Amino acid sequence: MIFRVPTLSKKPQELTNQKSRVYLEFIFPNVWQNHIDDKLMIVAAFVPIDNENSLVYIRSYVKLTKIRLIDKLIATLSKPGDRIILHQDRRVAETQIPKKSELKTDENLIQGDLSIIEYRKRRQELIELNNN
Repeated sequence: MIFRVPTLSKKPQELTNQKSRVYLEFIFPNVWQNHIDDKLMIVAAFVPIDNENSLVYIRSYVKLTKIRLIDKLIATLSKPGDRIILHQDRRVAETQIPKKSELKTDENLIQGDLSIIEYRKRRQELIELNNN
């Protein structure tokens, strides 16, 4: 299951499944593909360790030049920046309440949280299916 979340600010009723140059693609259950440009994509795989913790694996795909070795070098040079961003996100994730991800919570989710809502809906469907 793939969800595409536009990066432009829109009202909830205006959200569509259209593809733009820059978009975040969620592949259920745990992969995000951040399409920054036609020639640049960052993939993040979130691997659960237990009910409250996950590891995140990041990989950059670069096709900015026609020389594969240079593109690979650019991807390698982006790793320190990826780590900085990941650590900024880590501080937010570690202080998040509730720790457990559930569909029905007291959170005030906004349109930018569409991927979270869709993930939780699908997760709940699978839990219910597994319990039957």
